[in-house]
Amino acid sequence: MWVAIAREMILVGMVLWKILVRSSAWSLLRPARSVFPGDLSQARTLPGAVRFQSRVRSSRRRNEMSWRCHGRDNAELVANLQRHYILTSPEAATAMLKIDRGHFVPDGSPYDDCPQSIGYGVTISAPHMHAYCVSMLADRLKPGMRVLDVGSGSGYLSAVFGIMVGENGKAVGVEVIPELVERSKRDIKRTPAGPLLEKGIIEIHAGDGKLGWPAGAPYDAIHVGAAASELPKELVKQLKPGGRMVVPVGSYAQDLVLLLSCTCIGFAPF
Repeated sequence: MWVAIAREMILVGMVLWKILVRSSAWSLLRPARSVFPGDLSQARTLPGAVRFQSRVRSSRRRNEMSWRCHGRDNAELVANLQRHYILTSPEAATAMLKIDRGHFVPDGSPYDDCPQSIGYGVTISAPHMHAYCVSMLADRLKPGMRVLDVGSGSGYLSAVFGIMVGENGKAVGVEVIPELVERSKRDIKRTPAGPLLEKGIIEIHAGDGKLGWPAGAPYDAIHVGAAASELPKELVKQLKPGGRMVVPVGSYAQDLVLLLSCTCIGFAPF
């Protein structure tokens, strides 16, 4: 076990070193336009507003492969994400097969592995980004668990989360654009997650994502759909001890994903 951990730490160091070589440390703190959906319009790396450690779970090679996962339909898209080892959770794959991405992309090519416009100046993230995030959170998306989707946008991931946590769980989405909230509810009803929405197991609310949704807390998992200049403290308060948060961080290239596991003294890698 310790050998495996040592190897992963070496890999993390190599990836971070390459990033620092390509750009100065200060450039990593510059705001950049977010390519993720949600209510946070600027993306930065987290400057450490909350004490935490991070673990990098993506490599340049895998990032390059991820953009080749286009499919002719939802089933082929999911299969390609699995074939390239991007979608690594069987439970996540099952949920993504049930929730057809095509229901959430009004125009464009829903099965292309790239962001697609969903109106109101917002995009739905590329399928490989969704696959990364759901796989990373899978251990905290088991039946009966609670999950918060910050910047829920189209509602696609909220629907996937709802399928994973099931009848005894709770999936809460928060989106700042009211029109998207209403449309996402209509689109979720077109999928197998529709009954979960009707029963209140899936909830989609209009609100400021940085504030989370305290009424549904605490959460086993929190997905943040946009990078932020600092980790919102309200979200930290709403994460269970032992819970998990995934936060996309970086510039246009989406180089890093920070994985944070809540402990009694702060955040630790997992």
